[in-house]
Amino acid sequence: MSCIERILTEARDLSRDDLILLVNKLMEGFSHESATSSPKKMIAPRLDCPICHSNAHVVRNGHKHGKQAYICRQCGTSFVTTSNTLLSGSHFGTEIWTKVLEETLRGTSLDKTVKSLASHGCKISHSSLFFMRHKIMLALEDMQVEQPATVEDVVEADETYVPESKKGTKFGPDASRKPRKRGTPASKRGLSDEQICICTAVQRKTGDLIVKSENRARPSSANVVDIYTGHVQKGTLFLTDGMNVYPRLGKILGITVMNVKKESAGFFNLNTVNNLHSFIKRRYTEYRGVATKYLNRYNLVFRAAYRQRTTIGELAETLFASRNPKKVHHYGDVKELNLLAI
Repeated sequence: MSCIERILTEARDLSRDDLILLVNKLMEGFSHESATSSPKKMIAPRLDCPICHSNAHVVRNGHKHGKQAYICRQCGTSFVTTSNTLLSGSHFGTEIWTKVLEETLRGTSLDKTVKSLASHGCKISHSSLFFMRHKIMLALEDMQVEQPATVEDVVEADETYVPESKKGTKFGPDASRKPRKRGTPASKRGLSDEQICICTAVQRKTGDLIVKSENRARPSSANVVDIYTGHVQKGTLFLTDGMNVYPRLGKILGITVMNVKKESAGFFNLNTVNNLHSFIKRRYTEYRGVATKYLNRYNLVFRAAYRQRTTIGELAETLFASRNPKKVHHYGDVKELNLLAI
């Protein structure tokens, strides 16, 4: 591979702003005139005004918190490069947010991420990092709404279970149970209401998957119908372990449901979905437990990280560059929006 090819390969992982910076640096190196010209001649992102949505009268207006600031001369609105994005209101730039995204997908705990960022010269508190991570997960939820996950062809489906967790919750005198240390086994044997069900379905060839929690202990037929409706294409071969809730799903969605236990070994197996379950359990341990109310947010992280087909740079570009005021999540959203209440 030539030097140019290596540079182009690495450049694909850069965000839009980083690419602009790279081009500017190249222009400075190859042209003395570019190095001495005014900043207006440099390549800069053409931003629309968040109020009047025009870019014809938008000019640079200094810096704010290390970010390029702009002002719209048509309506007088001042804004920065991250206004109306996921990074809106944050003092940290795209590079730090991308690092947080990377550590989240990698399964790194918050404490270890704080230390990792500190080693790169960025001091950030545990609580600030918590909100940054959850804002990223809320952005993944927005992506799920816009582009719902779908599976087809040959799909393996099964359930895995994790213990209920009230991590981060203070127990008062009226609490439903006493607090327990992480790793303490459930008080009831087997599947009980102390276990949270994670329903999973994986497309065998591509690794596309559906992962969602909706109930405690074993799911009902109503649970699986609600989870998979709109996500499994008609005509799909749906391989299961024979649990009696799936036949109804087959009739409603127009798919073929087969029990692998009644078929000969070989093609009929659940190896792929079992591999997914092992992946989820490993990440669950690496995160040092996940509060049950946030479990579906982490399920989307598992979906994004499993057999990851997009680079960190591509995913960061999708999450951080989108400008939509309706998707600018604040700290109140982290504590209240789309929580799992079971």
